[in-house]
Amino acid sequence: MEWWLALITGVLSSAVVSTFITTWWAARVRRQDLQREDVKDAERLKHVYLAIATQLETFCYRCMIRKSEISEAQHMYITGEDRDALGRLRGVPLLLETDAKWLDLPVSVVDEVNTLVARYAAAGEWIAGVFQDYADAMDASDLDSQRFTYYGREASRIAKNIRHTIGQARSMHEGYDDVFNSDLERSRKRHEEYPSSTILPELRRTFASA
Repeated sequence: MEWWLALITGVLSSAVVSTFITTWWAARVRRQDLQREDVKDAERLKHVYLAIATQLETFCYRCMIRKSEISEAQHMYITGEDRDALGRLRGVPLLLETDAKWLDLPVSVVDEVNTLVARYAAAGEWIAGVFQDYADAMDASDLDSQRFTYYGREASRIAKNIRHTIGQARSMHEGYDDVFNSDLERSRKRHEEYPSSTILPELRRTFASA
């Protein structure tokens, strides 16, 4: 009789062990699947980050190009070669393409980018008001150039921070950081020399806090 009990006990023990192993293996596979999904989600999120950084960098590049075009148009305006050159220049839009994955980004990142877009637009409205009230074409184009400098520099800073977050360095040096920093320093010196001259409010605050 005892050998029957031993046999039954052995069978039950084997079943328990088998069930345990099966359960453990299923849990392990499930955990590995979840880890792979987490890696995929993290990688997808990196692409969202990178898309934002790339769009900001494109904006920076366009700001640099437009500043060069403003300088050229101002020269033609002053020399009388083309008095309409400044009027033909168009603005540089800052409209970021977003998708549902933005909801997965930290609120601080989304807030910083949205604030940049909103303030850039507000600065453009301020310049339009100044131009309508009293500024001539040269003054307005100077303010536009200042706006491209200030917000191009801000966009570059945010893009760098985003790339640092995902560990993805820029593949090339576009040169706009040098342009923005150089122009910012020129604006600072001009403001010190002519403190009553019209200047972008953001730059005035920057110079006052320096």
